[in-house]
Amino acid sequence: MTPPTFRPAAHSVHRIHRPESAAIRRTASARHWARLRFAAALLAAAVTTSTVTACGSAGDAIRESDAWATTVDTLPGGTPRVVNTPPSRGSDAAWTAVEELRIGTMEGDGPASFGQLKSVVVLDDGRIVVLDAQAQELRVFDADGVHLATHGGEGEGPGEFLNANGVLLSPEGLLVIPDQRQQRMTFIDPSDGFVRSQSIVQTSYGWVYQGAMLADGRIVKPSSYPGATIDDPRTYYVRIFSPDATSMDSVFLPPAPVLDRNDPPTSFSWELPGGRGGGVMGITLAESGTRLFHPDGTVWSSRMLADGHRLVNTSLDMRDTLRVVETARPPISIADSIRDAEISRIRDAIAEYGGDIGDQSWEKVPRRYPFVERIVADADGNLWVETGTPSGSLWDVFDPDGRHLRTVSIDLPLYPYVAPVIRGNDLWAVVTDEFDVGYVIRARIVEVGPGGGD
Repeated sequence: MTPPTFRPAAHSVHRIHRPESAAIRRTASARHWARLRFAAALLAAAVTTSTVTACGSAGDAIRESDAWATTVDTLPGGTPRVVNTPPSRGSDAAWTAVEELRIGTMEGDGPASFGQLKSVVVLDDGRIVVLDAQAQELRVFDADGVHLATHGGEGEGPGEFLNANGVLLSPEGLLVIPDQRQQRMTFIDPSDGFVRSQSIVQTSYGWVYQGAMLADGRIVKPSSYPGATIDDPRTYYVRIFSPDATSMDSVFLPPAPVLDRNDPPTSFSWELPGGRGGGVMGITLAESGTRLFHPDGTVWSSRMLADGHRLVNTSLDMRDTLRVVETARPPISIADSIRDAEISRIRDAIAEYGGDIGDQSWEKVPRRYPFVERIVADADGNLWVETGTPSGSLWDVFDPDGRHLRTVSIDLPLYPYVAPVIRGNDLWAVVTDEFDVGYVIRARIVEVGPGGGD
């Protein structure tokens, strides 16, 4: 499914004043429609040694968890495994997000008239930079939401874009913008504009840029190997670029699992009568796996069709396993009415094409929400892991070693294609309203009573 396009919103800044003890309220948020499927290493289940440790401190911004138990043991190959177990009273969120600032409105023109938001970054001084891909512009706002500058625009000249789909922030504070159509990376100073461009070769393209900036300034970008077939062990690799965007050696990832194309696990294949054609219809609620290139140069991933809340931390080429993190969070069941609606959606959509799913079973439509929807790293290197829920947004936060710090319930319709930016207890994100109008918000992470009370 093609991601929605935002309706334009006029330039407006809203300050939101709410009590910091506001109770958690959950509202519907968009589900993920597309996730990259890279295999994580399969690990043995046996354990050789075991020790129980206290949760580590994560600094002033994040309070040490006093309710979850953390156990560290070692897998047979010597890989550390961290297991986080919620308290017997349950794993309800004790933190929530309170919106403080919103940029954008439904009508009019202006620099916050967002057509298609594909990236948001936050500078050290609090300035907010967004990419409006519809206008092919970078727009810079101060920490209070006041427009400061616009860079770029559609075109082929220096500092202009044809198909910019993301923004990276370099350690020097420059904005780095990939442009698939022009096959180049453009460096922009947030205040002064165009700095330079570097020609690159991009062999694959996504709705939003799937690459990442590492702490040392290198840029990594997962890609499909040119010309490789689905059974080719070279199918996936990671392009690596130096801080000036010149190409470095690439690393090949382990072969992805070979799936039955006639009965894929997270979708339904269908055919037209007489073999005249066919297609694939994805299952919205399926656990399809996700991955994060961490700023420290390692990779965090979850497995497709995972049977539990498990993250694997590996080297950049995903061949050396550094640690495994498991969370004993109980699965969240999908209501029969929601599951039946998903089956009806798939059946009706395939029938509209005149297709048939053959012998594939509707049991492929899951009865629980995904354990891991997406993974985001905050400014301190902590992991924010989103768990599938019927509504709202539920995040478990772990320190870089995998110890549970807190659980945050975010009552905001976060746009699933743009990762939020998180620094301490401040969060910036793209949200949409019921009319698909896009906004940029800043929210404060605040504590509520145990179990969601005041």
